[in-house]
Amino acid sequence: MTNGTVCLKAIGVSKKFGNTPALSNIDFSLDNGEIHTVLGAKGAGKSTLMQVLAGGVSIDAGYVEVNGKRPRSHNPSFARSNGMQSLYESQYLMQDLTVAENIFMGEYVANRAGFLNYKKLKNQAEEIFDLLNVPINPDTLPINLTEFERQVVQMARVYANKAKIVLADNIASLFSNGQKQQILEIMKEMAQSGIGVVYFTHMVEDALKISSRITVIRDGERICVKQRKAFDAKNLIHEMVGFDETTQKCLDIAKDEEDKTIFYSLSKAAEANENLVDYLKNATDYINGHLEESITPQMVADAVHLSSGYLMMLFKNHMNTSIMEYTYRRRIEKSKSMLTDKSKKISQIAADVGIPNSQYFSVLFKKYTQMTPKEYRKTSTS
Repeated sequence: MTNGTVCLKAIGVSKKFGNTPALSNIDFSLDNGEIHTVLGAKGAGKSTLMQVLAGGVSIDAGYVEVNGKRPRSHNPSFARSNGMQSLYESQYLMQDLTVAENIFMGEYVANRAGFLNYKKLKNQAEEIFDLLNVPINPDTLPINLTEFERQVVQMARVYANKAKIVLADNIASLFSNGQKQQILEIMKEMAQSGIGVVYFTHMVEDALKISSRITVIRDGERICVKQRKAFDAKNLIHEMVGFDETTQKCLDIAKDEEDKTIFYSLSKAAEANENLVDYLKNATDYINGHLEESITPQMVADAVHLSSGYLMMLFKNHMNTSIMEYTYRRRIEKSKSMLTDKSKKISQIAADVGIPNSQYFSVLFKKYTQMTPKEYRKTSTS
């Protein structure tokens, strides 16, 4: 937990590659025991800032301090010797060394005779995996591990090296929800133990889940820095990408999606064809305005003056769903507020959102909420 002591600071940091500015007058700070997320879209300058903080890229202006020390030349050796460690999306492990050897690589654990103490190495590795709550055999080779396990091995080095500052480059983004949550929980545990964590990511939902503070950067400039509670998903995205009419259309379409990958897909598509987003917005507006009625893909396509086949392709490619799947999700979302009224029968609510078969309504409701309508009603009105 943070104690208010700054362990990492960057002041006025600027960097150009050729004539192209990568970072412009960036200020940043990290306290012991906090998770400070640097959030930005692709190309915002996150990777460059991480490399600067790690000492891997020289800067044109400004300076970096680590634990109050400002070196003449901030380099990886200085960063490591002052307790800094970097974690990357790609898991860098030596394939011919065991898991335990990979974790303690560079840390010589010897027995009384001065030889490498494999037993002690293994025991210490097991202790770290117990702490991380991920069972991994310290004697196995990296080739036998899943991508998730390789990432955990990389994170185990933080504890083996007694790191005080961790720079983590989007390390949770590739994993399923359950595994992602474990990665985020491990970073939380690091912070609670007093380690300062900088998490570089483009994932809005991850930033909102784990951060103490969030710094948003765009086009190499710091846009804002605030406590996490000052943000929600919508205003974070506005800060990340700027704001215009097309951005608002993308947000309107993806507003109810917890995972903002649909928003990013739409934004990318809009760069090439803004009309595509117009078609999708008109289609989703039509669906949301007619949820209590019978809806077919052909009806939606007719309403937006497209062929049904082309519109279905747009939904699949840019919203990762079908027209009918989107319709059912919106119907279930609408039914949630109606379920708080206990005077209404569930069968009537099902009919009011365009699903006359109450059993099918219950099946869909559980699919999208992991609860039956009755369970949801009980929890939302208790």
